[in-house]
Amino acid sequence: MTVTYWIAHDFPNYQGMLTDLDRFQSMTISGMGKGLLPDIKDFSRMPMKTEIDMSGKKIVTTVLSAKEENVDPKLFDIPASYKEVLRPR
Repeated sequence: MTVTYWIAHDFPNYQGMLTDLDRFQSMTISGMGKGLLPDIKDFSRMPMKTEIDMSGKKIVTTVLSAKEENVDPKLFDIPASYKEVLRPR
């Protein structure tokens, strides 16, 4: 496995962003790979692109844009039309 990082040296508030990205990634499938790659919060600058090459199969992650702003909590409300589908037993 080969991992390549592209680092931005002038990204504003990168430390805050890295903390948020680390928290987000720990809750996704990326959290399952903990210990295989460096912790994102330990970078000295902002990684803008990551390429993981596993025997010719590549996973590429690229930050296209980022901004800090408050998010309306209503965006996380469950829609009134939502219906839970129960798994058959």
